[in-house]
Amino acid sequence: MGKTKPIFTRNRQKFSFFRLFVMLLIVLFLGGIGYIVVRAYDESQLSYRDREGLIKPVIDSWESLTDPGKKAFENKNDLIILCVGLDENRDEKGIAHHKGSRTDTIFLLHLDRDANRLGILSIPRDTWIHLSDKYYSGKINSAYSLAFWDEYEKSNYNYEKAKLAGISQVKKTVENFLKAKVDYYILIKITAAKELVDAIGGLTLDVEKDMDYDDNWGNLHIHLKKGQQRLNGEQSVGYARFRHDEEGDWGRIRRQQQVIRALVKELKKPSNIVSPQKVKNLAGVMKRNLDTDMPQEVMIDLALVYKNLNRNDIVRGIISGIDGNVGGAAVIYPNELETERLVARILKNPNRLKPKDLRLQVYNACKLAGIAQNASEKLKKEKYDIISVGNSEKEKADISYIIDHYKNTRGFEGIEGILGDKNIKRVVKSSDDRELNPDFTIILGKDYGEEVKKKEPLDDVPTLPPLEPEETKTPEVTPAEIRW
Repeated sequence: MGKTKPIFTRNRQKFSFFRLFVMLLIVLFLGGIGYIVVRAYDESQLSYRDREGLIKPVIDSWESLTDPGKKAFENKNDLIILCVGLDENRDEKGIAHHKGSRTDTIFLLHLDRDANRLGILSIPRDTWIHLSDKYYSGKINSAYSLAFWDEYEKSNYNYEKAKLAGISQVKKTVENFLKAKVDYYILIKITAAKELVDAIGGLTLDVEKDMDYDDNWGNLHIHLKKGQQRLNGEQSVGYARFRHDEEGDWGRIRRQQQVIRALVKELKKPSNIVSPQKVKNLAGVMKRNLDTDMPQEVMIDLALVYKNLNRNDIVRGIISGIDGNVGGAAVIYPNELETERLVARILKNPNRLKPKDLRLQVYNACKLAGIAQNASEKLKKEKYDIISVGNSEKEKADISYIIDHYKNTRGFEGIEGILGDKNIKRVVKSSDDRELNPDFTIILGKDYGEEVKKKEPLDDVPTLPPLEPEETKTPEVTPAEIRW
């Protein structure tokens, strides 16, 4: 009998292009920008003066080149980096500034010394938590601005001191909320996305339709014609943010993915890796838009450790909870148990988890009845938590595979051994199911069914569909096409 296990009400957190873009920016920052600089130095493409300014941290610490990770990790096995996206405020004339801005985006990166994976845990800005004894409870995105303005007045309007007070408060608030120690922070301005595109000379995009939209207060002006063209930073961000058509947010999400793919493609071009001017442009974007307590030699060291990072090494999660209302404002009350569960999987080593801690979905993707139930019974005997069993709704598979949602190698190997298939394919892909939030999704194909049929008789009973099909849809992913 199939079963489902509802955990909490899914929150209605809006999709943020800035959040996704910043994630990519930080991944590039750790796994690409530093490496681009190193490559440029190795190729002797920079003048002596440029090398001194951009590569000095590497010159000062050659051991980063011979022993990547030593500087960054020292005696640690992993690092947690707090990333905060700072929104813009506008004065009475509509001029943008960042004084006392709230945080548009908060997420944490988890990096391990072996570069096996990059974990990304996002905290929605409307999450309602205890901020501190001084500020009591509130939305997490207010922690920065509250501390900023207190210190701004106290220090006689010293912006730098106020900024440090703001990020320090965010760090303490996040550490108390997640019960995890933050090693470094990175503060990012919202202008980073636009400037990153401009730094590489724009993006080539096939604009899918004519677009015309003006928001004077938000300083968003989108005027584009249909067809393939070269867009600058402002145009690219505008194209990705446009949602004033019949598709609304769905169309915006598709266009955002289109922009991200174009950006990745552009950054892979050799001209962006060895060009002295492009290196200087990218370094300028970092300098203007990033503020961090991470030493430069650590940045370069992490870039060398993660230079071969690919999307299958990235796992992600979002803190979720129950929708609420405080004083007329929408808030999210986080689920404490689910928060602890995500922290254990993304900000810590998931290989330490025991079978009883792992949630599994098991689906029959072939015509042979009974194999999903057969596999789930085997896994139950080993104490795995089976949260749904049933038929695959959208695909039939000849070859079985396991979707590993948190890149838990030990967990995958345990399941592989119980199923008795040492050649089963493994797909690493984060789950979008925040209701059930599985650790693994097992798709059983014709190969597994035939092997089971040879060894043991199957019950002559058709496999039952999931009790609540709408909550247990098989993820649309195949080993040949993995999406992040």
